[in-house]
Amino acid sequence: MRGFWRAGGLWAIGLVFGMSPLGVRRSVADVVEAVVAQVNGDFVYLSDLRHEEDLLLRQVQAQVLPEKRLEVFREYQSKLLDSLIERQLFLQKAKEMGLNPDPQVQATLERIKKENHLSSDEELRAALERENIRFEDFVDTIRVQVLQRMVLLSYIQPRLVITDQDLRDYYQRHADEFRTPEQWHFYQLQAPQDPVLRETLEREVLSMSPSPELQAKVASMEGVQFTSVGPIDPGQVRSEVRQALSQAAPQTWVGPLDLQDRWVWLWLDRREGGAQLSFETVRDQIYERVAQERADQARDRYIEELKKNSLIRIYCANLPEPYRSLYETSPYCRK
Repeated sequence: MRGFWRAGGLWAIGLVFGMSPLGVRRSVADVVEAVVAQVNGDFVYLSDLRHEEDLLLRQVQAQVLPEKRLEVFREYQSKLLDSLIERQLFLQKAKEMGLNPDPQVQATLERIKKENHLSSDEELRAALERENIRFEDFVDTIRVQVLQRMVLLSYIQPRLVITDQDLRDYYQRHADEFRTPEQWHFYQLQAPQDPVLRETLEREVLSMSPSPELQAKVASMEGVQFTSVGPIDPGQVRSEVRQALSQAAPQTWVGPLDLQDRWVWLWLDRREGGAQLSFETVRDQIYERVAQERADQARDRYIEELKKNSLIRIYCANLPEPYRSLYETSPYCRK
């Protein structure tokens, strides 16, 4: 069922950041609850922040290696309050624009069911419950994300003008990223670090090129191994070997390398791939990169614009650590 989380991108931190509806008017009994932020006429409560922490913690426990969990949790915990404030700004803007997210919400649910091989809402509900997620919360999260996307698109699309020259300029700046995958073919000869054996190898074996005759010659030498490697991505080769081969001329022996009490000689047979791809071949890929890059920039500008034109207050005295330390120097902080 973890496929649901992956549906949102960065393992779905968007989902993690948004399963409780904000800006909902509370009952009289709730008014005494600590307010941690004000966004125009709506409020973010401490319970909202704690709820997001709990969701984030469960997400990290489900998808991050134990030794990395604290580091990842702290990284995203520091962004929780900002995320809640920004989401509230988007929801207010969506209400102002009169947006209707329902058709896209339903389409998203249908896609999620299809991707996870579920045939009905009941099966989706049951699968979510196994992850301790309420179906209603899940749908509300999708609705929030759809509204955010609709608001952003209304702002970004008129500004997203990309010319052919923009694409060509990007191609020139990132030419090395548009090559066919490079592959290496090489041989390696390994032997114990015995000076006498090394002298024998250099005299009788390393004067030969890789061949069945060479293989037969070393077969009788104790501890000596002769192997063929490749085709292989250079990134999969250990660093010492990769460095030696990257500087080696083809069809020659290099070495010996001192690797874990063994000597290793290398013969670079050939390099394949690494050819420059033409601009037309990768044009669509470049367009996606440039569009995403500019959309991210426009999103950041739009959020700053929304914040500038909004009343935002963070009540630092009501914030627990680590949030209080993070926001005590913020211009939005009210102590």
